[in-house]
Amino acid sequence: NTTVGSLLEKSYGTVDCLTEISYDNVDNISEGCSDAIGNDHADIILKRSCVTIGSILRKSTCLRLLNLSNMRPNAALACSDNHLLVEDHVTAFARFITRHHMLPRLTHLRYLDFSYSGITELPDSLCTLCNLQVLGLRSCRFTQLPRSMNSLISLRHLYADADTIALIHGIGGLTKLQDLQEFRVKTEDGYRITELRDMRYIEGSLCISDLQRVTNQAEATEANLSGKEGIICLHLKWDRNKYLKGKYNHFGKELSKYDIGQKEPLHVILLQKNYTPSDISGPIVNPSTPDPAINILQCLLPPRNLQKLKIFGYPGCSFPDWVQGLRYIQVIEISHCIELQILPPIGQLEHLRKLKSYELPSIKDVSSDVYGTSNMVFRSLEELSFGSMVKWENWADAENREFFPNLQKLHINRCYNLRELPFMALGVGIKELSLSGCGSYCGTVSSYLHRLTCLTHLKVNDCSKKLILPCQKLVSLEYLHLSNCKELCVEGGILC
Repeated sequence: NTTVGSLLEKSYGTVDCLTEISYDNVDNISEGCSDAIGNDHADIILKRSCVTIGSILRKSTCLRLLNLSNMRPNAALACSDNHLLVEDHVTAFARFITRHHMLPRLTHLRYLDFSYSGITELPDSLCTLCNLQVLGLRSCRFTQLPRSMNSLISLRHLYADADTIALIHGIGGLTKLQDLQEFRVKTEDGYRITELRDMRYIEGSLCISDLQRVTNQAEATEANLSGKEGIICLHLKWDRNKYLKGKYNHFGKELSKYDIGQKEPLHVILLQKNYTPSDISGPIVNPSTPDPAINILQCLLPPRNLQKLKIFGYPGCSFPDWVQGLRYIQVIEISHCIELQILPPIGQLEHLRKLKSYELPSIKDVSSDVYGTSNMVFRSLEELSFGSMVKWENWADAENREFFPNLQKLHINRCYNLRELPFMALGVGIKELSLSGCGSYCGTVSSYLHRLTCLTHLKVNDCSKKLILPCQKLVSLEYLHLSNCKELCVEGGILC
């Protein structure tokens, strides 16, 4: 866990060192309360704590830190004399603290933590703490928050669940906020994506969900993602189920079953046996046809220093040009994009180390356009994964160019219609190879295995062709998993 000191060091230097703060002869407010609530005399201690803490806080107008987190008691101890149960004491104490009139007096408070306290409401008076820099609300459950939460203009760090953050009206007023776990777009004023406009100090990771609620390009542009240079990981999410509803989701609940770990998604079988291509993917991309999804995504240009990009449920047919210009990108994950028909030209991204693409049922070809024009393709890529691309048939060869010179992990799962893999171009330095639900390409796997002397992990599932395992060549193999292989031949003995 991050210490209070390290949290405050991340701020802008306006907070005094905690060891220099005087608490009016109180050694540790938070520990005293937590210990007291958990003993056999919780009912008596509760009353004493409330009186004592109330008295202290009325006098301690220069208090900088108030930590009331982790106040959960030990097992269910009951109090005598028809008093409250211990669990109720926690709630009662939290209610006392939040409803007490002392909060507006703590004008110098910098750090306030209610995490794991059982608190279920916050008082309006909290919003008067204009110097508050750190607010902890982890594992707190709220149905509503004060309307003026965005008045905490000095707040740098907000530690809360995504559900709690989504309740903050006009969160864009917290312009100094550095941590934002997730921003859920809504259509109401105060919750639109435009709230992100002036939040230029956000750093680390940012997830923006429910992007289907962005109504136009102007809203997306106003969010000013490119101006948030501290963001290194960006996750863009559309609600796939809402987008599919009434459009071409013939499978009903089956689509969501895959999300909770079904071994074999039913919609794969439905797609292969019962539906034509137009049922799931629509027509091939027509450049003259407007694509509102790509117009929105075009305006969500990320900061230039972005290192990780995750795109989930994007409803467009192709990606905007800025994807190929992510100069420092190291990880790209594209998933559950039902309409996507063209992968972006990312073969020239020189720092890209990991590429994952799965649940892209409209992709039929990975063409040479993905590679770009340079003689070296995916020069830094170490891990490549494709999964549940049920219509994928062709994977273009790199011809005479250097292809994946540093590739170490290759995973291809449930790509049933893939005809051929460019094995000769994939290199011999692969250490981990996983093939599942193999297409007709599995007939060429055996010849490729002869070259993989560095291979340490091999997993092959559902291979319908003859598989020859060249044990004498696989001298570095440490892990082997084979299942549902129609015809298996071990060459050289399993112990060689």
